[in-house]
Order: sequence, then C-alpha cells, then structure tokens
Amino acid sequence: MLGKGGFGIVGLWERRLENGQVEYVVVKQSHDNNSLTESNLLKFLEGAKSTHVVRMVQSIRQDTGQGIVARFDTKNKVLYRLFLEYCDKGDMLAFIRRMSS
Repeated sequence: MLGKGGFGIVGLWERRLENGQVEYVVVKQSHDNNSLTESNLLKFLEGAKSTHVVRMVQSIRQDTGQGIVARFDTKNKVLYRLFLEYCDKGDMLAFIRRMSS
C-alpha cells in the first residue's frame, strides 16, 4: 500500500503487458464516486499530451468490495478503481520538499 486517506487507499501493482514486460501501476480504490470525476478529468487532459500530467493507464472500473480491507473494501458495497501511471520519484509535494532542502 502506498497510502490511504479519508476517501480510499492507493496501492502499487505490477501489470503484465502482452509482450511479457512488467509495468508498475498505481491503483486508487475508493467508495466515493468523485473517482468518476477524476477519471473524466484525466481523460480530458490526455488530449494535452503533457509530460506533467499523470497518465491514466486504464479507465475507471466499478467493482464490488470483498471485505478484505476494513473501511475501504466493505463486502458487497460498490467501489471504484482508477489505474494510473506510477511516478517513481514520488508526488509533487515530496519533489518540492526535496528541491527546497
């Protein structure tokens, strides 16, 4: 798990590509349907082709909780998963802190 907050959890997963290569993917999981808004915003920003915007690897997926992680994976409750590019240098706040120290 990379982190958790008031709305969900974020984990790092390996995605196996058709050519056998492995790609690291960040999966954001939440019960909050604000994930739909985030997904739509990222789809819109894809058109900018900017290297400064996190790439959405796969569109949002709606699933049903399995009851594995308390609070964020309630059994039989709808949850959303957003699949994003993994940024190995961390988030923007961590980058700013590193550069200013």
